[in-house]
Amino acid sequence: TTGGKGNSTGLPMALALSPGPFLIAAVPIVVSVAIRMLSRLSTHQSPMAGPPSYSLPLGMLVGFTLLPLAAYGMGDPGAAVLTFLALWLLILLRRLTAGLRADLRVAPHKGRVILNRLLYDRGFLQSTPEKKG
Repeated sequence: TTGGKGNSTGLPMALALSPGPFLIAAVPIVVSVAIRMLSRLSTHQSPMAGPPSYSLPLGMLVGFTLLPLAAYGMGDPGAAVLTFLALWLLILLRRLTAGLRADLRVAPHKGRVILNRLLYDRGFLQSTPEKKG
């Protein structure tokens, strides 16, 4: 495996560093978990839910995007805001680069690979039905 993207390390770090912004950032994450769980339990797939495997990565992206914004808005020290901004950038960088070469070799649309990686934390090889395992 290529390892994680930093989400599971970043969440408890955010909670310990600044609970207020963490609670704001947790809202889209909790919503995405709920969408994922409800869509797995339901026999009817809501058109608003999209693929269940995409809801959690999208919720995590929104949550980590909110962290530095919420910290700034709540008047947290500059060091906390910059730490959350650095965490967000590292997570995006890891989303973009993990397995990128393999995807770019086989993907017909390079822009779609980048978009899938940024939004859904999925590359071309993970997002094509015939390649899923």
